[in-house]
Amino acid sequence: MKTKFLFTALIAALLTVSGCKKDDECTIKCLNGGQQTENCGCQCTLGYKGEDCSKQKTPITITLDYVNIYSFPSTNPSGGSWDADGSAPDLYVKIINLTTGATIFQSGNAYYQDAAPLGAGDSYSWTAATGSYFEPFYDYSIEMYDDDIGTDDILFQTIFTPYSANNRFPSRLLTSNSSGGISFDVRYQW
Repeated sequence: MKTKFLFTALIAALLTVSGCKKDDECTIKCLNGGQQTENCGCQCTLGYKGEDCSKQKTPITITLDYVNIYSFPSTNPSGGSWDADGSAPDLYVKIINLTTGATIFQSGNAYYQDAAPLGAGDSYSWTAATGSYFEPFYDYSIEMYDDDIGTDDILFQTIFTPYSANNRFPSRLLTSNSSGGISFDVRYQW
């Protein structure tokens, strides 16, 4: 009985000494919004994993909610207006998955007629159709057009990959080149 009591007391003392109840006693610091648990582990936030929540999970898909043009060339490559009548471009956007060839977004007939140049913080925006999404590591052709009778003029084109292993899951993805810029409001699914 005495041995059992001493053994129990010894175990209780060891647990008290080695147990972690305060953040400053834990050797692992939780990153990326992870929360310290009572046993000095980490409860990671959505999208992160690992002992200290330092590793990003790869999303299964990235849902596209909005497409926003925030800059475009005000003149055509020759320096003239985009339309024969001297008016500004009638903007629309198309996004093509270069791996599958599928168009994942096209604003179609929903274009901005005679779109004026944008000021800082302004944009032309479209709501994406339900079910529009990016595959994380696929490349996409992002294309901005001037809607014309006959052949449409391309104002902007760039290749875009929506995910990198260290992007920290921004809710707005940006892509641009010297001709213009487009952003995407997105949500991640794991």
